[in-house]
Amino acid sequence: MKVTGFSRTAKDLAIREMEKEVKEHTAFFIARHEGGVSAFSLDKLRAKLRPHSRYLVVKNSLARRVLSQARLTLLAESLNGTCGMTLTQGDPVAPCRILVDFAKENQNFKIQGAYVNGSVLLPDEIRVLAALPPREVLLA
Repeated sequence: MKVTGFSRTAKDLAIREMEKEVKEHTAFFIARHEGGVSAFSLDKLRAKLRPHSRYLVVKNSLARRVLSQARLTLLAESLNGTCGMTLTQGDPVAPCRILVDFAKENQNFKIQGAYVNGSVLLPDEIRVLAALPPREVLLA
């Protein structure tokens, strides 16, 4: 008999880890990357994001459960296809700008939604956020 997928214990552990990550970070972005976005391109994206945040490829069913429990059903519904989450602490504009630029370069990379400081953002609002100047400039 062939056994595939996660065991119940592994799923519970992954859910707890993801819940902890979502609670600890002030913002996260959900992106879909279908075929055509190479692993090399995603590695370059991770390298650009590393000073600001981290990018994780997520299992949709587990991420949906975590987001639904956090009462973010609009974001949970946007999870389809091959998805990843960018989790950030602090200023969300820098990783947002990196993701939007990466999406312009790669047609198969689409930003589905975001959660920033208690608000759910749709793709159009994310592009507006990316156009903002850095936090230091706004404070000055």
